[in-house]
Amino acid sequence: MKRDRFEEILKFLHFNNNEAGGAHADKAWKIRPILQAVEKTFRRGYRLGKVISFDEGMMPNRSKFNSMRIFMPDKPSKYGTKFYTFAGPKRCQSRAKRIFLKI
Repeated sequence: MKRDRFEEILKFLHFNNNEAGGAHADKAWKIRPILQAVEKTFRRGYRLGKVISFDEGMMPNRSKFNSMRIFMPDKPSKYGTKFYTFAGPKRCQSRAKRIFLKI
């Protein structure tokens, strides 16, 4: 796909109403409907057992346009989006992901 075509698609691709605002309260407000749909799918399709693990992960990203980017100097990927997840012991699938938002 050519760059111009990608930018044209990106310009009209919206998951939330830009007029409603919400950026002051939630940095992930533009993609919140997608995150809620993913969390709902995880809740519906996967039941946690008696033993669960709580873990944190990092999605590496050095883009200065990422408003959810954080800096963690002790990690191999120093810049990125941090998220938390619950997982059960019998599957390699996580139940829910929560994005850490530094305000």
